[in-house]
Amino acid sequence: MYSSSPLFRRAINLGQRVITLVAGVLLVGTVGPVTLAADKPTPSPSATQPAASATTATTTPAVATQEGQAFAQDPGVTPVAIVNGHVITERDLYEALLDVAGRNVLDQLILVQLIDDAAQKAGVSMSPAEVDQQYNQIRSQFATADQFDQALQQAGLTPTLLRQQIRINGLITQLVSPLITVTEKDIQSYYDQNKAQLGEPAQVRARHILVSTQAEAEELVKELRAGADFAKLAQTHSIDTGSAKQGGELGFFTQDQMVPEFAQVAFSLPVGQISDPVKTQYGYHIIQVEEKKEATIPSLDQVRSRIQDTLRSQRLDQLVPLWIQQLEATANIQRFWPPAEATSATAEPAPGSSSPAAQGATSTTPPAESKQP
Repeated sequence: MYSSSPLFRRAINLGQRVITLVAGVLLVGTVGPVTLAADKPTPSPSATQPAASATTATTTPAVATQEGQAFAQDPGVTPVAIVNGHVITERDLYEALLDVAGRNVLDQLILVQLIDDAAQKAGVSMSPAEVDQQYNQIRSQFATADQFDQALQQAGLTPTLLRQQIRINGLITQLVSPLITVTEKDIQSYYDQNKAQLGEPAQVRARHILVSTQAEAEELVKELRAGADFAKLAQTHSIDTGSAKQGGELGFFTQDQMVPEFAQVAFSLPVGQISDPVKTQYGYHIIQVEEKKEATIPSLDQVRSRIQDTLRSQRLDQLVPLWIQQLEATANIQRFWPPAEATSATAEPAPGSSSPAAQGATSTTPPAESKQP
């Protein structure tokens, strides 16, 4: 429920290429700095020495004792696990991580650097206070800390990674937004096509009694139509314990908030009338509609700013991938990993880099045709 908040989705999804940053930063943050060079990485002893309190055994593994001299000489063979006497070393772990995700991580590190360079050149930034503000705004949309943590976990994020994502998204938004225009014609067209969705949908306020069998439901319908008190029967018979305490009250709801079988009856039933038993996946419902609100359609002036924000957001999402492509195409990027694909240190400047001074520069202007996606 809460993870569908537009702001949360915005922080996670801005830019079709940038979303993969999550995996890259997560990997780097988990295993520590990875040296992406032709030679295999050799972790430093201080960074890889396992803490005594973190080990699962109370004594040092025998193999570690026997090969301690070798470990001291080459930290890359420090064990990270021992399986039936077979050692899995840090070098094994790093090589496996490089094989599985090294290319993706390197791509994301390059992309982040390009974005930071473009931001510095354009004079834009995201201060820690601005990041905190957006982070807290996202956090406030969750009812509890547990729900927030679950949403982060489902998205493959931690609080630290979410802050990093907010910073990158903020820089991209500042860099790309000036390239977007929304005309009055665009706003009118969107309004004409979406005016029903822009207003308030029809709503019904109803109460119900939920029971397990059709026979019990039919018996209760007879009692209600004979004048029995709905609230009292709900309190004594309904297996929906949440609403039963309130006499079966469900409050106002829209059609899409209920299962189809229930919604169809509730929205077609006249106010005050008792329904026949309605079967759903939960059991048998007896419904009484208490109030109805008709759908409302707002005027254009009432939703103008909302439409403008929506269109700008849509066009930003469309333009970001093109902007990133342009950013990469005009940058001087030299890769030294994986070795088979390494570019020479004397590689020619990328297109658009006409001089050595321009080789490290990045462009913040996408192709002209991309201004109106």
